[in-house]
Amino acid sequence: MSVFDDTLQRIVNMDDREKMALAASSFRDVYPAMCRFDDEPDADGHYIFTIILAGVLAADGKFNDYELGMAAGILKAVGYDFSSDELANILAKILKGLDVYKIIGNFNNTLDEDENVAFVTLVATICSIDDRISKEEVALIRDLLEG
Repeated sequence: MSVFDDTLQRIVNMDDREKMALAASSFRDVYPAMCRFDDEPDADGHYIFTIILAGVLAADGKFNDYELGMAAGILKAVGYDFSSDELANILAKILKGLDVYKIIGNFNNTLDEDENVAFVTLVATICSIDDRISKEEVALIRDLLEG
């Protein structure tokens, strides 16, 4: 097993509390980079994070109630309070009208090395909230890591 695969498996094996803590810590490390967009029309740091969350949750083509509940918990840990239903509606609207993966890639390209590590960790943690990381999610994580 490669270091990459081993690292992803360690994240998958974390309990929910550990994943929440890792996601919150990674978010805090990458959030200043998200805030660089605060002067952009219609794209502040909060919006960028919500787009990222939508894209990551749907990387395998769907998101389920458990993923939505955990994502709502991650958002609550960083200061947002949405129910799973509210989050599902927001994410569906985002996914319907945007090229989310282009936005995620463009955002990733603005990051320095430390920010990229935090961002990839955040993405991997979000991908693992259903206690697995699909091949589509692995591909997204690998693409982000390679920049």
